[in-house]
Amino acid sequence: MSKGKNLDHRVALALRLARMGLNRLAEQTLKRACAESPDRVDLHRHLAEMALERADGVRAAEIVTRTLDHAGDPASLLVAADAALAAGDLTQAAQRFSAARDRSGEMPDLFLRSLVGSARAAYLMGEFEDASHWLDTALLQHPIGDGLARLIGDLGGILPDWRRLQHTIENLRRQRPDDSYPHYLLARLLAAAQARYAPGIPNTEIERLLRLALEREPGFHAARLMLALRLARRRFLSDTARDQSLSTLRFLSQALRLDSDALGVDAGLIDLLIAALLDETPGTTAQAIDFYLAGLRRLPGHSVASNNLGVLYLTRGETTAARRWFLAALAASPHYDPAYLNLVRTLDLAASPEQIAQEVDGLVATLSAPSTVVTGRIVAAMAEDARNQVFEALHAKGSQLHNLLGVVTARLKSALGPASADGLWERLDELTSRLDELRLEWGQYLRSMLEADESPTEVLNLNLLAREVARDESGHEAQRIDFDAAPALPDIKGQRASLYEALVAIVRNGLEAQPPASPPLVLRTRPWSPLATRVVLEVRDYGPGITTSHRAQLFVPGFSTKRERSGFGLSLARRIISAHRGWIELEPAPERGTIVRVVLPTDLHGLPALLDQRHGYPYVVPLKE
Repeated sequence: MSKGKNLDHRVALALRLARMGLNRLAEQTLKRACAESPDRVDLHRHLAEMALERADGVRAAEIVTRTLDHAGDPASLLVAADAALAAGDLTQAAQRFSAARDRSGEMPDLFLRSLVGSARAAYLMGEFEDASHWLDTALLQHPIGDGLARLIGDLGGILPDWRRLQHTIENLRRQRPDDSYPHYLLARLLAAAQARYAPGIPNTEIERLLRLALEREPGFHAARLMLALRLARRRFLSDTARDQSLSTLRFLSQALRLDSDALGVDAGLIDLLIAALLDETPGTTAQAIDFYLAGLRRLPGHSVASNNLGVLYLTRGETTAARRWFLAALAASPHYDPAYLNLVRTLDLAASPEQIAQEVDGLVATLSAPSTVVTGRIVAAMAEDARNQVFEALHAKGSQLHNLLGVVTARLKSALGPASADGLWERLDELTSRLDELRLEWGQYLRSMLEADESPTEVLNLNLLAREVARDESGHEAQRIDFDAAPALPDIKGQRASLYEALVAIVRNGLEAQPPASPPLVLRTRPWSPLATRVVLEVRDYGPGITTSHRAQLFVPGFSTKRERSGFGLSLARRIISAHRGWIELEPAPERGTIVRVVLPTDLHGLPALLDQRHGYPYVVPLKE
């Protein structure tokens, strides 16, 4: 076999490994190919693209600087531009997209990519009119593939003048009545605008457009996938929507087995998405396990799915199988905290300390991460598991205290007669009001200690929920709030009322810390990781900050630095976020103040966002995990 063919086979293997989620192996394979043939620009381009897919803009920029900067061909220029975009060098990105436009006139696909790239750069630079111009120009090109249609629709829907692009797409629909793509483009545009707070866009209209696209082209799998995900968002409100979503995904799973390149994503991801839907439905555990196993055979490096499969085995009492999958999750992602917590639940914590130590040593030896990291995370997971058990036991006693507070408050109120001398009535009235407030707050805290309460689970948009909290808590000019919402943020799943309550407690705490004439409180949402399995809400205040001595007590029930406060707000928020499988972080802000970071898992473990990103690089640069 010639050297060139051998390299081509190695590249094909690397790309296959990347699709399977085995990123380190894929990168090592490509690096060896690059070392053997350092002049092959396409090899370095693939290496940079892999870095971009996992949102490592710094690594992509290094590869570009070393090998692609002077290549000059449009494909390399586009990858270099994407790398600059991911690294935050917007001016450099815009220049490279412009150069790619000038050099790709005879290559329609690359020219279209350069137009969409220019729009992305303009959007991030705040040049919204330029972004609209480039998208308008892109819409005049033909044909438009699935991935670029997604980017055009999603980016267009978050622009201030998205209605202008809607008008352009409506014209396309009239000009090309039998073309499926204008319907899909409009559905993406309306979905993005809907998620960006535009009023009056019903879900039924988006779904109708997707069905129109499928009527014109039954094999339009990108439209079918989007329809399935839209239906899945309504699964808690409608059993019909859930059933239709599952049947559509099953159809896609079979179609991708016949034509693995039909959608641009591996069939294993569709299987994992089906498994995630079945996972939360009573009575379908066995089916969920089958689909997890099928997906993981194709994508063995998927840590979230491995962890979820382990949980299913754990609920069935199959501890050995559960532990094997938790270890598989950690082998793929050594810092994946949920797998550590679940792994601890497979240990016999009633055993002697020596036996537990032996088990922990065995786990440390199994995993490839440094032993200090593994040991520290296992110990932290043990502490978290113990804390959860303590809170569950405390709930029963806490309920008795809650009832007692109610009795004391009622008797004090009944004892209050006509106003008495020396201000006694006023003092008693103040006391009963304070006890009543304490009883209500304690009741809220007790409810938050349960894993679930009576409020329904919903699929929620964190941007919309945070915007509502910001609006309700702004109050007056002295409590100004700046809200920086990330576009195209993945959905979360949870109980709306309790999450709202938790966010209000955190925002209110930040507002109370703000000194007079300080800058506004800042709320900011972002994806947390490259695969968007979590999202984050940051609350940044400009107060005096948190002392070291107070930091350890901040989430302790009843602790407050303010004499007039009961100290249940932040502890209540922490219990609610923990019940939603999330966590809260604190850190000092630059110069002064505090940043409170709320991290929540996305709906269906981030799989919809992962499916979407495989069509092209995300235009929002996520935070590093």
